[in-house]
This record gives sequence, C-alpha cells and structure tokens, in this order.
Amino acid sequence: MLVNRFTELESVMGVGPALAKRLREEHIPCAEVLAFLPPKRLLERVKAGEGTTLKVIQNTRALLGLDESLNGLERDEQLRQAQRLTSGIDTLDQMLMGGFETGAIVDFYGPARGGKSQLCHQLATTVQLPETRGGLDSGVIWLDSEGSFRPLTIRANAMRMGLDPEHVLSQIHVQRIINRNHLVESVWRLPELVHTENVSLIIVDSLGKFFRTDSESLGEHKCNMMDLEEILTILQGIATMMKCVVVVTNQVYEKIETYGGNPNTAVGGHLMAHAATYRFYIRRFNKDRRKISLEDHAGFPESEMEMQIGWGGLFSSDRERKAIGGVLSDYINSLGYPEKVEGESFC
Repeated sequence: MLVNRFTELESVMGVGPALAKRLREEHIPCAEVLAFLPPKRLLERVKAGEGTTLKVIQNTRALLGLDESLNGLERDEQLRQAQRLTSGIDTLDQMLMGGFETGAIVDFYGPARGGKSQLCHQLATTVQLPETRGGLDSGVIWLDSEGSFRPLTIRANAMRMGLDPEHVLSQIHVQRIINRNHLVESVWRLPELVHTENVSLIIVDSLGKFFRTDSESLGEHKCNMMDLEEILTILQGIATMMKCVVVVTNQVYEKIETYGGNPNTAVGGHLMAHAATYRFYIRRFNKDRRKISLEDHAGFPESEMEMQIGWGGLFSSDRERKAIGGVLSDYINSLGYPEKVEGESFC
C-alpha cells in the first residue's frame, strides 16, 4: 500500500492558504500534481498572475528534486526500486521482468473481441493483491467510455486470485464517460481522486473511442489531437509523479492501402505511440485463445505470446484455465443469475 506519498501544497514556497484553496478547487491537491501541469492550463484554471504561476511551478519542481540529474547507475537503481504490478499471467510477467512498473502508461490496442477489456478487469483485480504476490495493495479508478466494466468479470477474477469479490468491487471507482469533453474534464479530476483514495491503477477503456479519424474534417482532427495531447500529458504526469500505473485501451481502423503486414492502425497516431511506455497489440486467435504482441518498449525487444481466455480472465495455458474453470463456474452459478455457465469456457 502506498501511503503518505504526496507533498502538501503549502510546502511550496509562494503557495499560501488562498492560492492553495484555489488550487484544490481546481482538483490540484498536492505539489506532485502542480509540478506536471502545463503552465498555460494552470493560468486558465487558477487565474493567478503569470509571474506568480511560473515561479510557483519552478519552486515546486525544485522542492521535489525535479531539477536534479541522475547518473546512469542512480537511474538504474531507481528503476530497480520501482514497484511492479503483476498481470496475473506468468508468461507475460516473465516477458516484462516482473510486470508493469509504477510510472508507466500501458497501451492495449487491437480489434474488438481481442481481450483488451478482459485484461483491464484482470489488472483491476491483481492491483489489489498484497505486494508479496505482485500487487500494489491499492484501489482502481476506471473511466469507462464503452460500458465495458462488468462486476461479474471482476468477481470471477477475484475468486481466481483468492480475494474477496465484494471487497475487490468496493475498491474500484467506475465513472461512465459520455463524450470527449466529459473525458477531458474527468481526466483533470483524476489527481484529486488518486490523492484522496488509495489508488495506484488508472484504467481508461477506451481512450480511442472519442478520437477516431473516420469522416472528420481537418479542423475537427486538429481539435481532437489537441484534446488527446492534453489528456496524455495529464496521464503521464499522474503516472510519473503520483506513482501509478495507467492503462489505456485503444481502438483500431483499417488502412485500406496496406498490402501485407498488419492492416490495423491504432487511433491517436504518433501521439499515442510516443506517450505509451508499453504498447501491446492484442487480437483474437480463436474462441479461447488470444495473441498479445509487445510492439514498443524502450527496454525490451519486440515479442509475442499466446494466452487462454476464460472465466477468471487470461491464462498462460489451457491447463491453468481448465484447472480453475469448474470452481469459477460453480461460484458464478451460485450468484443466482438466470443463465447458467458450464466448465471453464468464457461467454
């Protein structure tokens, strides 16, 4: 569990009670958030003088040590000490040398039915595991633009992980997102929620929904990309400064002119590609099998693996899936849903 990891606004030179109050009213709860916000947006929201705003940001970064440089050995030790979040899939964790480190943005993109939302449900469960089991013993904020969040899926994942389904569900804060402007404003409020709740995982499923380029004018595309850049800037700041893992799912569109190779292109173009620490392409292989490809990470080579999907999430092997399938189907059937499930299959 990550506690006392934030610095009070009043600790920053130049931030008195009045300015601190205005900052908190604009969902800026601590120095870590103040450090990463774009000065222009901060000026618009807080309406302080330009000189005061720039000086406060400068003082904040100095207080947090952001103006100091590290040598390679120091940076290596810093990365070694970063907490990691298990995916719950042994072969994927091995590929990633332990899981996803705090401070990372993870981008899962691919066509429908690939398993992106299933993996989000799985991470929303594993993050609540104790640190000794690869979790962060923390809660989750889920921005749901597709109506993809399913409590039953969380329940099955929790049972698989040996956690109390009721408690796991109570630690996931879900907000339904209705349009692009709503998403921008909701992302601005995230730092406040991370600060007040014990949260170490943020899920946006899906980020790409509101930024498709199909049938839009050049002007609309420019506005879309400006909003996307603002969202990614805030998400990067939250991940880095607030020690969170940020997971986004992304849609694809087909490039008609592509001959051979992968015709599916992720929404968001270069902005999304450069913002992500990890970028995965996920797609359906057959009914119970999915393929996941690590396409981009500064520290790992490109790689690919197969996963099995079933009640309880994604598994390294069919044997693992079948071993727990009967137990999970019995549990699900005991909940009183009108339709019964059988065996280990996911439906």
